[in-house]
Amino acid sequence: MVSGQETPEFQGWMGIKNHQQGEYVPTPTAIYEWAVAGPARLVTLLYPTRAGETCPVAAVDASSDVGATEIRLMLLDGKMVVLNAE
Repeated sequence: MVSGQETPEFQGWMGIKNHQQGEYVPTPTAIYEWAVAGPARLVTLLYPTRAGETCPVAAVDASSDVGATEIRLMLLDGKMVVLNAE
């Protein structure tokens, strides 16, 4: 996790006011690293919520098959959303 880092890459900042040069404040930023040997499939869900709001996604289901294109999101209300890149 970084907050307000300028080198080696500018990250961990949030624009404020009119998002003009210099109008930013540090903000927590997740940094992920992933290393595998051979073909792999990585599925990541980022679902922004407002403070105090609950993410409606209860679970993410995706095959580990690198050729798969379908991802299923199970919602808290019991519904399922199927995403397919085909």
